[in-house]
Amino acid sequence: MIEIFSIENDIFWEIHILDNGIGIEEEYHDSVFDVFKRLNSKHHYEGSGVGLSICKRIVEGHGGTISVQSIPTGGCDFIIKVPKFFIKDS
Repeated sequence: MIEIFSIENDIFWEIHILDNGIGIEEEYHDSVFDVFKRLNSKHHYEGSGVGLSICKRIVEGHGGTISVQSIPTGGCDFIIKVPKFFIKDS
């Protein structure tokens, strides 16, 4: 199950993507965004280890940040913060 919601403030959008998966131990919260970083064997879970690193590059390319927090009941909350861009009228 995946839940997505956003919070808006004057400076940025905060987008949350919550899942009820296996979770990520806190010690891996930063390294999980490294390219080819896999926390589990390919025999147990599919994937190449590049998905989250691509997400990080896209978010940072827009001047934002991406992070992850573990949910005590299982799963993760991926948090993306991207700035609002204001265009001034000339």
